[in-house]
Amino acid sequence: MERKLGTNAKKAFCMAAAMIMLLIVCAPPVADAAAGPPRITVNQVFTTSGRPDAFTYRLEPLETGSPMPEGSTEEGYTFTITGTDSVTIEMTPYSREGVYRYKLYQVIGAAKTGYTYDKKVYTVEIHVYEELYIIVVVYNEDGTKAGAVTFRNSYSGGGTTITPPTDPPTTDPPPTDKPTICPPTTELPEIEPPTTELPEIEPPATELPEIEPPLTELPPTDSAGGGKDGSVSPKTSDETNYELFYWLFVSSAVVTLVAAVCLIVGGLYGRRRRQK
Repeated sequence: MERKLGTNAKKAFCMAAAMIMLLIVCAPPVADAAAGPPRITVNQVFTTSGRPDAFTYRLEPLETGSPMPEGSTEEGYTFTITGTDSVTIEMTPYSREGVYRYKLYQVIGAAKTGYTYDKKVYTVEIHVYEELYIIVVVYNEDGTKAGAVTFRNSYSGGGTTITPPTDPPTTDPPPTDKPTICPPTTELPEIEPPTTELPEIEPPATELPEIEPPLTELPPTDSAGGGKDGSVSPKTSDETNYELFYWLFVSSAVVTLVAAVCLIVGGLYGRRRRQK
């Protein structure tokens, strides 16, 4: 009877141990468990020779509508760590059960010369159970459980620094021996304009000289046909007419010539007056 009771006790003990092992295997890896708002601790190890620089990190939700810490933006929750230090992220309270997944990584941007950056990407899962009991689980990139979130950065110096020369070369062109040529002067000497006034020309006198009319009376003659002065050949009427015609022709020519001269001089005088 006692042997039978001992055997049953051993069986019960083995069954209890098996149940405990099954629960341990089936349960998810646990990084932190709490009844209040979950917290995520991020560690940074910076190896350097007295240069405590700051580095940037970001917690980004993998599903829309996941609760985030205060101060988050559309990109996620961004924070910095200086030197070798740690920062604890406190999430906002969860209002319903479920599994919420996040990505935690370092924002490197433009790498600086002499720095080495940790490029690991962690996956954070927050399990919310009944009565809002919360378990935080962190995974590495290969899917294994991470004991802590740690980033390792370092600075080893190095890089090349370009020092500008103390006396930079001048860009002025070398001097030449060419003579200096003065530009020609643009000022021209003043030229007096020609006078347009013409000297006054006195018009010629239009008065014609008085011409004595020819004598028409014949000198008296004596009975012998001679004149009082004893001339033998007195003038006939034909000779008298010829003389009269001669003097009339000469007078007409003189008058015509004087009139032509007056017309020419008058035309020149009038043209010059119009030109003024």
